[in-house]
Amino acid sequence: PDGNLYTPFGAAGVDWAFQIFGGTPGDGGGLYSAGEVNLVNVTVSDNVGDGGFASAGNNTLAAALSTIANNSGNGLTAEAGGLGQGGVIAIGGSILAGNGGNDCNREDTAAFAISQDYNLIGDIAGGDGGLLVLQGNDQAGGGGVAAIDPLLGPLQDNGGPSFTRALGPASPAVDAGLNDPNCGLSVTPVNDQRGVARPQGAACDAGAFELQPSVGPLQALIAAAAPGGTVVVPDGTYTE
Repeated sequence: PDGNLYTPFGAAGVDWAFQIFGGTPGDGGGLYSAGEVNLVNVTVSDNVGDGGFASAGNNTLAAALSTIANNSGNGLTAEAGGLGQGGVIAIGGSILAGNGGNDCNREDTAAFAISQDYNLIGDIAGGDGGLLVLQGNDQAGGGGVAAIDPLLGPLQDNGGPSFTRALGPASPAVDAGLNDPNCGLSVTPVNDQRGVARPQGAACDAGAFELQPSVGPLQALIAAAAPGGTVVVPDGTYTE
């Protein structure tokens, strides 16, 4: 297929999870844009083929605070075109990593790949050499340095209406964004794909999943107590 979501116009909204489990991949295994697709807090993972494909003719696919990972083809592809008429991909605050092809792929100089900052790109191959201009807060592996592992969990139910890939506590995507109400991207809603408010730590996390700080046993007892109640703490040593 040319995409589990195919759009000739309009936009894809928030809180989708795209996945195709088999078949012969077309141009976009998860998403195919022949118009305009805007992803906010979306996971595109485990597809056969590319995660997303922006077709020629200045058709666009934009991803903000989204996770595009573990697709068998490229993560995102901007199709080749003539005289500045290629596809357009734009990414901000997103994770592109662990895909079978290039994580961010611009087919030729007539296509466009735009960073809006705060991204984690596992391997810049396919978008380097001036094809994707990195911003000051982007993290990118490849291009002569080691690829970056975002330490993602499997695609599964982590709460919320659709499957996500959780961040490990040591993930370089944690606190990779900006600490402001819009994560530095001027997008809404700012909650993650599950509905968890951002930021949970010092700054917003990259990708569709915002890691919540672990709660120790003592804090859990306090949180569970009724207002004005007494907290009975078992004997032991607590470090929180």
